Amino acid sequence: MRRTVVETEEIETMILPVDIQMFLSSKYAQTIEKKIANKSTQVVLSTFYDVRDYMLLRLLQTNAQRPMAVRNITINSIDRARRTDDGGISITVAQHKTQEGGPAVIHVNAKLYGFLKDYIQMLKIIPGYPVAKEQSIFTTFPKSDGTVSLLTSSQVNKGIQRVWDQGPVNKTVTATRLRKATSTAVRTQIPASREILARRALPAQRTSGSRYKHDSCGHGRKSNAVD
Repeated sequence: MRRTVVETEEIETMILPVDIQMFLSSKYAQTIEKKIANKSTQVVLSTFYDVRDYMLLRLLQTNAQRPMAVRNITINSIDRARRTDDGGISITVAQHKTQEGGPAVIHVNAKLYGFLKDYIQMLKIIPGYPVAKEQSIFTTFPKSDGTVSLLTSSQVNKGIQRVWDQGPVNKTVTATRLRKATSTAVRTQIPASREILARRALPAQRTSGSRYKHDSCGHGRKSNAVD
């Protein structure tokens, strides 16, 4: 009986594609995206947290990944991103919870990749922020001495819940719930999708292979980096 109750609660509180769409269409989400694209010369604390946590939510929402794989994205990993043959962009993350199985791969579209680049530019104008190519881009705001700390899984979950609460959907959101939502959505839309989910959720085993992108005529051609 207890198991049935728990399963029923999980179904009722599951993050659905329509929930994600409602959040992304909300005034709050649109405001954050404008903040990301804003080329301001000054970044206040609230803007930093809004943009950082929104980016974490979007990356977790579009990938069936654990929070530490997303948190450990660095400037180096973004600079070394590769285009895939489906038009997306793959970011390889070496350090994560299950790294003994190989690097994790974060898949993003061109819009989200652009947001990541804009976010990095935002970090560079924060006074005292220690921008280092090998350091995670998802950290705390710099202290007076310029030090920052890497986010814990708990801090990631608190951050994404904070921005989610600004939207219209009254549900609890965590990295695990987003991972389940992504997996469920892909399986629903593409029944034969286990290979797709494996690429997103498991460590990469063929990330050293050639990447391709299509030219204007639609023919595949090798690409070594994102333009």
